[in-house]
Amino acid sequence: MPPYFFRITVTLSYAILVVSSPNSQGPTTAANFIRAALNNGHSIYRVFFLADGVLCGRDAPGDEQQQLWQSLQQDHALDLVLCSSSAIQRQVLDNREAKRQNLPATIASGFCLSGLGQWLDACEQADRILRFGN
Repeated sequence: MPPYFFRITVTLSYAILVVSSPNSQGPTTAANFIRAALNNGHSIYRVFFLADGVLCGRDAPGDEQQQLWQSLQQDHALDLVLCSSSAIQRQVLDNREAKRQNLPATIASGFCLSGLGQWLDACEQADRILRFGN
């Protein structure tokens, strides 16, 4: 009887939580993981930025971290969500919130503000959940 070889390929969906500031290693490691996962056929359900992680979505021309995330978002249509509560505390404001507070919008393109419900949805939908940062 000839031997049978099976190759089982499992593709996973990931929910990514980024909680550390752009000048720490967490966001860069998260972005590198995402790029590697996508290159290996996996999918990213959502990237959720919480606490100081929301600073990755602050509009700062020339900021390498912001450009890294925007590049990933454009190349792979990623859902980049900033926790609205964390973002407002750190003055990262979308147009609606900026108008409400009579301040300029400070959110970078490719990011959106939303609540923790988006993170809970990601946790339910994804096969794996990964946290980057302290």
